[in-house]
Amino acid sequence: MNYWVHVISKDHALTGVEAGFIRAKPVDLQLLGKGDLVFFYSPGTLFRAGEILQAFTAVARVTSDAPYQVETSPKVHAWRLNATFLTCEEAPIEPLIPRLDFIQDTANWARFLPRGMFAIGGDDAGRIADAMKAHIAQ
Repeated sequence: MNYWVHVISKDHALTGVEAGFIRAKPVDLQLLGKGDLVFFYSPGTLFRAGEILQAFTAVARVTSDAPYQVETSPKVHAWRLNATFLTCEEAPIEPLIPRLDFIQDTANWARFLPRGMFAIGGDDAGRIADAMKAHIAQ
């Protein structure tokens, strides 16, 4: 099992929670394998708008083997991967910053946080899961 962080607005994360899928670019979804855990980090409440949030907002376990494309409107064809979302609480990133190994520069962390999907280690996954009160053991 691998652990990932998906940087996505809270509204997009919650759409996935409600419908049981992870939405991302196909290149990012192809990184994921069945059984992997994905933590959703939301810089803001809405895509390109809304309020600053800077919190982990959801956690999901990948349940399908391959991404698929759906037409969400005549001009938009989104990529998805099925997932089961775990019960959790929203957790602000700020108290975790000094404890997360993937954050190299604690003073300027937001500036250097990778966009899209990126891998994290098991220790970081455990710290995030604890903050979210999510039970990630299979």
